[in-house]
Amino acid sequence: KKCGDGLVNILGEECDDGNNANGDGCDKECKDEPLLPELIVGKINEKAASEACVNSFEFEICNEGKSEVKDNFKIAVYVSGKNSIFTYKAEEQPILPGECVLVKNPTKTNILKFGGIGETHEVLIVVDVGNDIEEEQSNTEEGANEEENEEVNVIGLGNEDNNEKTQTIYFGDNYYYTPNDFSEENICNT
Repeated sequence: KKCGDGLVNILGEECDDGNNANGDGCDKECKDEPLLPELIVGKINEKAASEACVNSFEFEICNEGKSEVKDNFKIAVYVSGKNSIFTYKAEEQPILPGECVLVKNPTKTNILKFGGIGETHEVLIVVDVGNDIEEEQSNTEEGANEEENEEVNVIGLGNEDNNEKTQTIYFGDNYYYTPNDFSEENICNT
């Protein structure tokens, strides 16, 4: 009768899942441990999306952990020495274990913040799981708005091994009213 035998039977055992591994809800000493989400950057679209005459980046954030993401976290987009930092509101759209969500934020990922039509740039997307971006932001952005300064709880969002990804993105050849309609009639007159 020992920890790891599958039976909660020793004084001090809070759980016993039949193994001595950490990270599965019951640690190697048979103590309850929280199941954590683990956020990573998934697929990044290679071409800026165009809708309502705005071209912007779209990308996935995935939860490869064992628990739902319920706390807000920050996302940073870096292109050619410029950045845009915004909050993903997980309380409005939680990310379940094994799920990816498409992040669309035309205001914060508008190509005009970083370049223009016809350009191609290397774009770095970072998910802030260690609450590091705010410190970095204060060194790179003057006068950040209220949304960017709101408090974010990132405790327990897993490790930072896969929380950033780089993709070369084409900024588009025109601005379009309706997504995925590249006809002449759909080109914005701006």
